[in-house]
Amino acid sequence: MLSSKKNGLLRALIANSAVISLNSRTLLVCITALVALSLCIYAILNNQFSAQHAERIDQLLTAKAQAIDHNDASGHDHTLAMTPVYYHSGDLEGAKETLHWPKACEHSQAPLGSQIQRFKCGNGIRLHAMETTLSPEQTSQTITLWATHIPNASLLSMQVEDILGLAALVLVISTLCSRWISQSITQPLGEITTSAQLMAEGNYDWRLPESSIGEINQLAFTFNHMARSLQERDKVIRRTAYKDQLTGLDNRAYLTLALRERTQSAREPLSIVIWGIDNLDNINEVLGHDVADKVLIKVARKASRICQENLVIARLEGNIFCMLLPRDLLESMLKKHTLKRMLHGSLRVQDYQLDIQSHAGLAHYPEHGQCPETLMRRAEIARQLAKKTRQTSIVFEARLEQRSANRLELIAQLRQAITDEEFCLFFQPKLNLRTNSINQAEVLLRWNHPVHGLIAPGAFMELAEQTGMIRDLHAWFLNKPTPSSTCAPIKTSGCRSTCPPWISKTPA
Repeated sequence: MLSSKKNGLLRALIANSAVISLNSRTLLVCITALVALSLCIYAILNNQFSAQHAERIDQLLTAKAQAIDHNDASGHDHTLAMTPVYYHSGDLEGAKETLHWPKACEHSQAPLGSQIQRFKCGNGIRLHAMETTLSPEQTSQTITLWATHIPNASLLSMQVEDILGLAALVLVISTLCSRWISQSITQPLGEITTSAQLMAEGNYDWRLPESSIGEINQLAFTFNHMARSLQERDKVIRRTAYKDQLTGLDNRAYLTLALRERTQSAREPLSIVIWGIDNLDNINEVLGHDVADKVLIKVARKASRICQENLVIARLEGNIFCMLLPRDLLESMLKKHTLKRMLHGSLRVQDYQLDIQSHAGLAHYPEHGQCPETLMRRAEIARQLAKKTRQTSIVFEARLEQRSANRLELIAQLRQAITDEEFCLFFQPKLNLRTNSINQAEVLLRWNHPVHGLIAPGAFMELAEQTGMIRDLHAWFLNKPTPSSTCAPIKTSGCRSTCPPWISKTPA
């Protein structure tokens, strides 16, 4: 049963493998989007850094221009080395033509106005043009070109800081995305794995929660549906395996399981009661199977109604029932004659009022056995004795088991005795008082046992009837020829008579 559960679980997981593959593709798309987002953020930060650097140059050039106006040499910056490379009186375009300004240089308007313009030539070198008017009356302008060079150490430091900042940003974003993926995908898949393990152990009560991801939610729905189906199927299997289909009571398999569990964790003495409907065979022969089945159902209902709900009542086979209960409860039932009322009484079945004859055998744990099989066997031995002696119930004793063992041994020897013809006949004569003669004889059967000697019929005839060997004895007797015996004088009421030739001289 457990193997079929695992196979069903495996088939369900294989059927949903496409969903897990779709989740993998979704994860790949998320990672690609993460990389693209990181590149966009890098471009934005790089542009912002360039703008801040240009703004810093513009501020330095403005300070330099103010220093020139005031004939002040201050304004030197330790980070940016600014060196004037050309002075030209005129317009900016003329200065560019005179210096053969590279056409590939990037040109942009300074944010501070038209006084300063920037030209980027790469490798950390920037050329800046500063236009200053010497006086309001002059129409010409002084064009000063400044070359600013970022030292290698400073440039490398800024690049490292830029890379570290980008790496930190990517790490933060990756951590957030990983956490989201873990909560959205990995955690639900882990819960599915846990549920599968619990289901393999027979626990079908666990249910997967809903997920915000459609594929995971569909997988959880399918898994929960499978768990419910297996749970219902397991209930049907257990009901079939552990319930008696006719009476609705537990069967022998469940009683054995319950008895084993309770004996292993018993905190109080236990007892079992085995009883049977002794006249059920007669009811079955006279009134039919339908009436006999209804008798079994009514007996089961009567036992369930009289006994408490926490007891285990099972139908072992045919007309045999068994009850597992605490010892103190059994003693209470015996004192209140509850057990006697359960075993005896009449039942109304269809139009018949039937008298039920039952006898019970009792066995106690742990005195009479440690395992379920031993307890039930010894309770059955006590039941057989109660049935034979017509007692309501008998508690098992050690001597009963030896008696039962002797009985089984005697049955085996009886079958062998029939084969070996160990039986013999004795004829007990009957005297006719009118004629004062012997004209009849009663045949007596004896078992000439090789060890125990002659055994009377009372010791083995009942066993022969119960085992069906009585038919073999009848066949042996009918085929047995009349023994030739010599006549022997017999004294009868002072008269002497002779035995017929078919009367044995051996006394009975």
